[in-house]
Amino acid sequence: MSNEVNIGEIIKAKRAKAKMTQETLAELAGISIDYLSKLETGKRTNLSATTLLKIAHALNTTTDSLLTGNSSNKNSELTLDAQEQLLLKRLHTLNKESRADLIHAFMELIHVVNKQQNNPRMK
Repeated sequence: MSNEVNIGEIIKAKRAKAKMTQETLAELAGISIDYLSKLETGKRTNLSATTLLKIAHALNTTTDSLLTGNSSNKNSELTLDAQEQLLLKRLHTLNKESRADLIHAFMELIHVVNKQQNNPRMK
């Protein structure tokens, strides 16, 4: 009986559980889609600790969780879905001033939407 863990299968299962596409995970982790696909299918089994850490971070889990298959979220209070992670990643590509402007506009938009949701006459 083998105790070997197929890390590719674990990554694929955790990606599916997070409702993430390969494209999204690859972008969040900063790796190519081809590389991720080969990892998930077992065609590629070697990966660096850095890549493992990037994938774990993108999946909002720990490296231990990827190595063992055990469930673990880095932060049980706040779990971001794939779109939220991607939004934050793209937000961080902007310069400080643009990022502040966008955050301000986004907060204003949230305020308006919350107001509409709480006042049926505004709908």
